[in-house]
Amino acid sequence: VIALMIGSVLLQAATIRVAVATLNGDKPSAFRELSRSYGVILPIIGLAIVTGFGIGLGTLLLIVPGVILAVMWIVATPAYVMERPGVFGALGRSRNLTRGHRWPIFGLSVVYFVAYFVISAVLGGIFVAAAMIAGDLNGLQITSTLANALLGAISGVVTSAGISSIYYELRMIKEG
Repeated sequence: VIALMIGSVLLQAATIRVAVATLNGDKPSAFRELSRSYGVILPIIGLAIVTGFGIGLGTLLLIVPGVILAVMWIVATPAYVMERPGVFGALGRSRNLTRGHRWPIFGLSVVYFVAYFVISAVLGGIFVAAAMIAGDLNGLQITSTLANALLGAISGVVTSAGISSIYYELRMIKEG
């Protein structure tokens, strides 16, 4: 679990660095950006804990406050990775960047989650159908686990790149 968390954080940080550098017109090296990302592992885990606690608590308070916090803090991780303002500074930076643009960000997030759900359901159906046709329901568990891991890795990269793009666009809108 710890290795998975560290690997996920490294992948997220490297993807953010590559996406923002690419949007800036640079030609980044994925391996170089990955090696530069080791220093943000613990702060990003701390940021995830703080945001997870805040969003979870907000969700317990009638769901809407949790959604508001999730949208308000959506670019906290890219803000931390690119600017290093500290964990709570990244939350404030995200709040400032998203101000005035939260409804479009919310709409984009809904579209992403619906697309993710549809793709997951279709892939899951394909794997179940393939296992039933092959008559190998024991192999279904192994195949399903591998498919979930692959889908998780792909969605992690797509999510990180998408959130990095939101961060970049908000900076361009707010700061030029």
